[in-house]
Amino acid sequence: MSSSNGDGVRLPPQNKEAEMSVLGAMLRANHVIDIVSPLLIAEHFYLDAHQKVFGALLAMRAAGQAADMVTLTERLAIDGKLEDVGGAPYIYRLLDESPTASNATHYAEIVREKSVLRNLIHIATEVLRDAYNQSAPADELLQDLEKKIFALAQTGAIAEPRHISEIIPVVFERIDARRQGNIVAGVSTGFPDLDAAMGGLHNSEVTVIGARPSVGKTALGLALAANAIKDGRGVLLSSIEQACEELGERLLCMESGIDSHLLRTGIVGSNTADMLNDAREVLHNKKLWIDDASPQKMLRIASQARKFKRQHDIGLVIIDYLQLIEPEEHRMPREQQVSAISRRIKGLARELKIPVVALAQLNRSGEDEPTLANLRESGAIEQDADNVLLLHRSKENPDVIECVIAKQRNGPRGRKRLYYRKQCVRFESYSDLPPYAEHAP
Repeated sequence: MSSSNGDGVRLPPQNKEAEMSVLGAMLRANHVIDIVSPLLIAEHFYLDAHQKVFGALLAMRAAGQAADMVTLTERLAIDGKLEDVGGAPYIYRLLDESPTASNATHYAEIVREKSVLRNLIHIATEVLRDAYNQSAPADELLQDLEKKIFALAQTGAIAEPRHISEIIPVVFERIDARRQGNIVAGVSTGFPDLDAAMGGLHNSEVTVIGARPSVGKTALGLALAANAIKDGRGVLLSSIEQACEELGERLLCMESGIDSHLLRTGIVGSNTADMLNDAREVLHNKKLWIDDASPQKMLRIASQARKFKRQHDIGLVIIDYLQLIEPEEHRMPREQQVSAISRRIKGLARELKIPVVALAQLNRSGEDEPTLANLRESGAIEQDADNVLLLHRSKENPDVIECVIAKQRNGPRGRKRLYYRKQCVRFESYSDLPPYAEHAP
């Protein structure tokens, strides 16, 4: 296949022979239409004539009509497209190009690959044009380019329909596992009480965890990350407030149970060292990445999330914390800035189809139990979030954290308790504690 025409003009990537072969295979054996239709759409074909033939074959199959030389020619003639595709002689050529239907899937993959390359060239051309024209700020152009490239990269992922006989046994296994408390519908939080109330963290949903300063929202974010990576999930943590080394130290304390004050003061005995080494072994090869660049805009957070989703198939993004994200436009009122950031977070969750957890600061108005009204600076956070968890210390015991489920788009509101061992910055499930533990030092 030549990459230029007879006049030396360079042509976009295309394979006419593969296009003719896949159409000929569909025409030769109609069941091939069912095989290749999930792989291709009309726009994947380079030649307009081939797009029209493909569309006609799909329409005939959908109508339950047999597609052969005579019926296809008649269909194209009725639609006024027969001459556009080269007339009946060209239809015969398609059949000649595919003496067998057995290689139809291979031909379809070639056609789709060339389409992806053409789209890539189109995207690059648009970027060049916009960059030369300076039609938008550089950050916006980068964001637009990245979204288009990510969408293009997903075009190869095709899920085949599954027969109900395959699905029902799996559903029964999931139901049995849930009855035994072994599985949740989304990414497990690691806390049985929360999982029971929420079904875990769900794909495409944003969960906001709000708390006043020093209540433990970062610690809970780390706990969610630690529990997810132990479950085999990949996690990207965007930390705008704390450095990655500090978070690494907190993770070691959380895993080992060592008092964080001992590490800060350098009091590490042999027993403590052994516990740290054990914790390091647990965490060393887990799929956790921490981005502590500061300041960060949503452009960077989204960019990193797309990259790690593509390269490592991460299953969770955690942002610490929402109000520290740098706005794209500083001249906007603060409420509008936070609203824009909140919308971008929701868009990211839907785009990547994974859960996103955003930590948020609550205002200090009073010491009563926080409500949605305490989310600082914007009502858009409450509006865009699928779930909102509000943390505050129990008045009965400062080591007990009340977790108020203030909003759950697909479930009831309520409250759960978590036990917070502040000395090792570790959250534990309250219901798993023995009766005396709550009052233990």
